[in-house]
Amino acid sequence: YKRQFLNNLVVALTQCQVSLHVWVSIPCTAGCRWRSANAAKGATTGDLELTMKMIDVCCAFVNRVLASPCSSSFSWEWPSTSQLWKLPVIQKFLNDIPDEIGTRVIAHASVGGVLKLHGTDVCVRKAYRIFSSSTGTLIALSGLAVPENKNDLNFGSQI
Repeated sequence: YKRQFLNNLVVALTQCQVSLHVWVSIPCTAGCRWRSANAAKGATTGDLELTMKMIDVCCAFVNRVLASPCSSSFSWEWPSTSQLWKLPVIQKFLNDIPDEIGTRVIAHASVGGVLKLHGTDVCVRKAYRIFSSSTGTLIALSGLAVPENKNDLNFGSQI
């Protein structure tokens, strides 16, 4: 039902000659770098099966949008250290996009990501990798870009 609704929405917007930009942001916990450490202790991190279903739906939807005759684009974001970027389905999806894709890694304060460090509130920052087929999106994010090798947790930024 939902897939048909989304397909109908794309068709309707295309008929109205509306350009679409799809921003994909699905849970990343199944690709957390702590996943294997937690598994060794008997704890689970994320639901890989559910994540794979969401990835399949998102890939299909983005492909449907990009196939529309209007000038459409997409962006896909996860933390830069997420193991999900390495999944064959993601690699294939990104490699199969007909237009050139750009990437930006930006530093972004996580919502609620505050730690007490020696009695001081410290903002936890993550570097997010964003793949996009939208030149405008990539230009807008350029001012936020950080080097690719930036640590996932940056404790230098206080609130």
